[in-house]
Amino acid sequence: MKNIFRLLVFFLLIFQGFASTAGAAHYYLYFPLVFNADRPTAFSKSSPANGATGQPSNPTLSWGTSSGATGYEYCYDTTNDSSCDGAWISNNTGTSIPLSGLNAGTTYYWQVRARNAAGTTDANGGWWSFTTDCTPFDLVFLSFGDSITQGYMDSNLCSYPSCGYPIRLYDRLVSGSNKRFGFYNVGIGGERTTDGLNRFLDTITNPQIYDLCPCSSCSGGNFYPEFCHSIQSEVVIIMEGMNDLGDWAANGAPSFDVIEDNLRTMVLTAQQYGKQVIIATINPVVPLNDHRSQQAQAVADFNQRIWQIANYFQIPVADIYSAFLNYPDWENHLMFTESGDGIHPNDLGFEVMADAFYQTILSLPSLSR
Repeated sequence: MKNIFRLLVFFLLIFQGFASTAGAAHYYLYFPLVFNADRPTAFSKSSPANGATGQPSNPTLSWGTSSGATGYEYCYDTTNDSSCDGAWISNNTGTSIPLSGLNAGTTYYWQVRARNAAGTTDANGGWWSFTTDCTPFDLVFLSFGDSITQGYMDSNLCSYPSCGYPIRLYDRLVSGSNKRFGFYNVGIGGERTTDGLNRFLDTITNPQIYDLCPCSSCSGGNFYPEFCHSIQSEVVIIMEGMNDLGDWAANGAPSFDVIEDNLRTMVLTAQQYGKQVIIATINPVVPLNDHRSQQAQAVADFNQRIWQIANYFQIPVADIYSAFLNYPDWENHLMFTESGDGIHPNDLGFEVMADAFYQTILSLPSLSR
């Protein structure tokens, strides 16, 4: 599109009189002088493609050439408002620019414009977007289970998911290590293994990741959610069955066979999707009443089946049950017993769980790379 930015027309006829020496009149005729300057011609952006995902934190923006351009300016930000919320940055005559230091798992919006003395021309297609990938992790673990995994009765439950054993396991992994870890806490309170199995595949393939907050201004505890479709769990930790066994203690159902089959299917599914699996024994129950006494015996008996599952699939076991029983006066020190609970660990109980998981996860090939 052309822009006539200046039109100077001079029609000037000047009569200067008669030269005494020549005896003739002198006329100076100035013809119209028109300055017609054009803005740079249309051009397009090249890469990253609009809507691209999984981009590195140092992508290179590139675009085509615009005829008549004497330079280019670019802008990028994280606000989807089709405008430059920062400042347009000159790239002289270059048609590409490497960026650096972008945040992981973040969507950026960018545009470039050509310029000359007549004005600017935005690249075709409006503002484009791209999303950076999550920072690579050395290991990401997913903690799958019920309210015990979720962190119920943890004094930091309000900071979910940074509670329960997952956050404490995370703390042990990052302490004194130069490796980068991430975790998913996907425990759901009150869940039985049949319900867990129904959500298992979707949960391990489309989870939400939580990683250490990089600044002191984060809200909602010390952790923040960073959703990245391209990052999935590498290690799946399965600890579920307490609620099934509570039902069994009350009415004899579901059967041990059903619970075992559900857990076996979870392990098989995780392995089919390339996950390393850790299965955990269920923590002991404090026999506060007849129902809890029957549930305590059911847990002790069913844990033998968990060992059989582990042997069949050749996967490691985090023996939470034995870790609790081996702790002096575990009923009073590790368990929440108010209101007849007796099944949920307290803060110290979650610490003991994290120790057991930590020792198990250290044996995985993921940490030997």
